[in-house]
Amino acid sequence: MKIKKIFKYVIGILLIYMAIYTCNRLIQQNNEKYFVALRDVEQTVEIMQNKLPIDYGNGVSLNQIEYLKKGNLIIYYYKAMVDVDDLTQRDIETSKKEKKQALLNMMKNNPQNKSFIEVGINFESVFLDRNDEEIYRFRINIDEYK
Repeated sequence: MKIKKIFKYVIGILLIYMAIYTCNRLIQQNNEKYFVALRDVEQTVEIMQNKLPIDYGNGVSLNQIEYLKKGNLIIYYYKAMVDVDDLTQRDIETSKKEKKQALLNMMKNNPQNKSFIEVGINFESVFLDRNDEEIYRFRINIDEYK
């Protein structure tokens, strides 16, 4: 009778140990996956920074990329060879909407975005005029493109 009780306790302790061990392994695997993805994001940003400026034609270029780890945010700074004072509010709103939609479509259809999704990266695009005056900015959050 006493042996049965001891056996039950030992089995119970083994089951608890196995559950804790399994949970710890899952957490460790998730952490490893996260840090691999984080390294991939950092390397991607660095590669892009080394290619700057990137000319997109029509007087628009990507001049700076900033990665803010704390906010899981990558900011793209574009420069357009126009003067913000020469643009109407309608021009600005139309351009902003079109650029955001184009970028969002590209991000949704890019199979190489796995690391950005894993890390939870948000994106912000800032468009500046020829005098570095802000024309507009928009943000794309992880939930919009994952």
